[in-house]
Amino acid sequence: MKLLLSALLCLMSIGIANAQSAYPNRTIQTIMPLQAGSGVDLLFRPIAQKMGENLGQAITIENMPGGAGLIGTTKVAQSPAEGYVLGAFNDSILTMLPNLYKKIQ
Repeated sequence: MKLLLSALLCLMSIGIANAQSAYPNRTIQTIMPLQAGSGVDLLFRPIAQKMGENLGQAITIENMPGGAGLIGTTKVAQSPAEGYVLGAFNDSILTMLPNLYKKIQ
């Protein structure tokens, strides 16, 4: 009985997985909490272009400088966890903000 129930659940999950559309099915947005033309921006743009070619979907880059990176980082943290908003951070943002602010929202 348990084996039959397990097999039925597996078959149902296959149907659910096939019903979902393939990722990505729309433009992927990248938030960069740094100024356009910064070192990270210049390095990330060709990477984003290649990622877009490999995924078959456009990847946009939105520069959101200000607040030592807090503005852009907050937007990334508040976005839905569905994989269509990415963050492009440098090491100082990743090490500074958690030590300066208790909670990033």
